[in-house]
Order: sequence, then C-alpha cells, then structure tokens
Amino acid sequence: MIRSPSGIASEAVSDCMAVLFDASVLIDLFNKRLAGERRAKLDHLVATLQKSRTDVFVPTPALAEFLVRAGKARDAYLQALESQPRLRIEPFDKRAALECALQSGLPFDKPDDDASPNKN
Repeated sequence: MIRSPSGIASEAVSDCMAVLFDASVLIDLFNKRLAGERRAKLDHLVATLQKSRTDVFVPTPALAEFLVRAGKARDAYLQALESQPRLRIEPFDKRAALECALQSGLPFDKPDDDASPNKN
C-alpha cells in the first residue's frame, strides 16, 4: 500500500498495478517550498512510479480539493497533471468508494454504536 509522502512504502510500488493520489500528495507535488526528507520521499515515489510505468489515478474529489486553493495557477496545475501520460483523473462516485473500501481490506473490529446512522 502506498501511503502519504511522510510514510511512503516504496517497496510496494513495484507490485502495484495502479496508485491513487489524494489531495495531500498533489499539494506536496506542486509545493516549490517542500524540501528535506518529505521532498526526497515524494521524488523517489514519482521516479519509482515512472520507472515501473505504474498508472496513477487522481479521484475528482481530491482534484477539487487541490484546485480550490490553487488560485491563479489552477489552469497551469491542471494542464501539468493532464500532460502526464500515466496519470488519469477519474470520477469517484458511490461505486468507486465501495470498490476502494473493499480493496483496502481493513474492516473495523466491531461496529461503532456512535457511528450508526440510525442512532438518535
């Protein structure tokens, strides 16, 4: 599983068919002030994904979260993302959310009574 740049499991990248980037990854990718270990990990992830020709998906809610704060650079950022041959912006609807949840394989130990939608 690929985690955020602060804790990337890069050894798993070579076994991945696809990776999903959330808004935090996009923000870091375009942050020119990002430096140090976090920048090094992110650069390593991107290089590894490119070398392995791994598909990268950006769900539309993550894209929206990223672009809402992009200001005047919004169009340039979107163009930069769309110009990447292995990066695809994908819709993320209820079906996609269910598929993502099923693939994660991380169930709760037991239902949380406080999270029940029927609780008054």
